[in-house]
Amino acid sequence: MNQQGCLFQKKNLSKFYTEVMVSQVYYKNKLKVLEKMVGIMGYYELKKGYSQIRLAELEMEVIRTLGLRERDVNLKQILLFKWRKNIVEIKVVQFLLKQINLRFKMSLKLNYIAGNPRANKILVAAKLANVDVASHLLEWKDLETPEFLAKNPLGKVPILETPEGILSESNAILQYVVRGTPLVGANEFQQAKVKQWLDFATGEIEPQLIQLLLPVLGHFPINPTQATQAHAELDWKFKVLEAHFANSKYLVGDQLTIADINLASYFQGIFQFLYGEDDRVKLVNIVRWYKQVSELPAFLDLFGRTRYTKKPFPALQFAGHHHGQAHGHEHHEKKEKKEKQPQQQQQKQEKPKKEEKPQKADEEEEEKPKKQVCEFDALPPSTFNIDDWKRQFLASKDQAAEFQHFWNVFDSQGWSIWIVKYIKAEGEGKVLISFRNNCNGFLQRADPHFKKWAFAIHGVYGDVPNLDISGAWIWRGTEVPQYLKDHPTFEYLQLTKLDATKPEDRALFEEYWTQQTEDESKVQGQTARALYYFR
Repeated sequence: MNQQGCLFQKKNLSKFYTEVMVSQVYYKNKLKVLEKMVGIMGYYELKKGYSQIRLAELEMEVIRTLGLRERDVNLKQILLFKWRKNIVEIKVVQFLLKQINLRFKMSLKLNYIAGNPRANKILVAAKLANVDVASHLLEWKDLETPEFLAKNPLGKVPILETPEGILSESNAILQYVVRGTPLVGANEFQQAKVKQWLDFATGEIEPQLIQLLLPVLGHFPINPTQATQAHAELDWKFKVLEAHFANSKYLVGDQLTIADINLASYFQGIFQFLYGEDDRVKLVNIVRWYKQVSELPAFLDLFGRTRYTKKPFPALQFAGHHHGQAHGHEHHEKKEKKEKQPQQQQQKQEKPKKEEKPQKADEEEEEKPKKQVCEFDALPPSTFNIDDWKRQFLASKDQAAEFQHFWNVFDSQGWSIWIVKYIKAEGEGKVLISFRNNCNGFLQRADPHFKKWAFAIHGVYGDVPNLDISGAWIWRGTEVPQYLKDHPTFEYLQLTKLDATKPEDRALFEEYWTQQTEDESKVQGQTARALYYFR
């Protein structure tokens, strides 16, 4: 930019504020002006990344904050005025900078539950704007306490505690934390566009995402009809975004804003669980935009690296869903038979003029569904009965003693024992609740038929911020089954086969099964945090 639109360093801005403060032409009360000037500085983080501010933005902010009209003062002329040391007292400058530094250290405390993506996007924006936000981690039970309900009667997180009061609703907090920085838009029009895209994500993306993503994560069973409608809604809205990013680097022009951070927080779940390789091929521009946002260090610190799924993850089905369908079909057939009986009696009384030729069997009857081929059916018979062992182990009060019996009956020719460990990405394993959901989701998405042939104790082990997911498994056969190879996250699994004849392998296997007290028991030196059975 030229002299009229240059970038000013922090020291020049300080001189400008001091010059305005001592200028008797426009202001009489120096103290009030000083307070307002410090207020302006509170809008800008000048310590690091935003030490330079465009002149046009600064002019409008000063005018707006001081309640001036543009004709009242020509700020450009003041900025271009040659600074004269004889009118600036060094004590005044030092006092002003001290007040500015105090403003920088303004206390902001974000209350949230670990792993909450709404809180994470706020923390990402704060990192990018170099704004200090203290974290106050809560548990679900804390949301029902009188202390928290006094802060937010709705009992929801996140909330932000500020010197001015308490803010709720994540988008409101997001805008407040980085107010006055380019992250909310460079001018009034861009600020309005940022709000437009925030509303777009909340109103047009989030409702459909809830219908599709939460069943995949195991929060509630999927409704097939609603899921189909939600997918169709997302598909055409993604076409709108795809067209937008064909001509724009970010949502609002060529500059990153909180609108991008907010929308990217939704797309992480979309690309990790819902939209596979075939879907992403149609979203080239969206993928390009998402990668440049999601690979920012601040985003990686809070959300971790995105693992793009090859194919959509299966969702949690209603309990007894298939049985319900079969029962409904049977009821429908009975009803049809009852309706056909009086019709057949009536047809017996009437003599048909001409007999119709019988149709071919393949035209009369629908093709019978083929029985699902199971790889384990082809294996030789085994003396080990997994169902008996499950019942015996789960019913026992002394599970450690049960393993003395287990090694006597275990058939290592027809079955095998394994340690299955999740290969976590950089940045994963820092938050217990999200890693717990990861572990539970892995088990929920496994083929339910596999449960007939397997038994496992699988869970989260370790301490924050270095958690791991692993488990001890028994399954039919001596190799990795196709059921597991077909799992959407198979490529992120480390499988170690144990030798049932080796004492050290037996000890490791037993340790997983016998150390099951959460937050107390240890397996390989790691504390058990959240444990699940696969059975």
